[in-house]
Amino acid sequence: MPNCTAYAYGRIYEITGEAPKITRGNAGAWYSINKANGYYSYGQEPKLGAIAVWSGHVAVVEAIDGDTVTCSQSHWRSTYFDTVTFTSGENHFGQKFYGYIYACEDYFASLEAEQAEMNQTYKMEKSQYKTVATTPSEQFAGVDITSFQTGDEELLMNSVLLQNAIG
Repeated sequence: MPNCTAYAYGRIYEITGEAPKITRGNAGAWYSINKANGYYSYGQEPKLGAIAVWSGHVAVVEAIDGDTVTCSQSHWRSTYFDTVTFTSGENHFGQKFYGYIYACEDYFASLEAEQAEMNQTYKMEKSQYKTVATTPSEQFAGVDITSFQTGDEELLMNSVLLQNAIG
């Protein structure tokens, strides 16, 4: 991927598992191509997986810390892979900053929805289990702990919980 557009295309494909919708144009044209075709939402706020677009360069947002953005990128006739950190919205490489294309927004939204569904399922399944004891003193009440070696508190607790669950 010896240029920034090929790299950005490949990185978005890697993140989402789907071919990006922007398939042509030089780096500086990506923002207007996206806007004209309505492929992805876009704006001035950095988001993970967004394509940062300048007048002659694109890169993919990998990390955000306040206004500081770290992108992965590649270059034409230069370093093939590296990262750059910059203040969001500033010109870079002597080029004008256009904005961000949110090519991974749907992907991350579906991951969040999937995670929320898994959390809900876990809560429902967890509520089916009987709570045996709520404090350590309740867990060990009436148990002869002299038969356990010192330092085996976890074994003791697990044994008491198992005993309560079975009988």
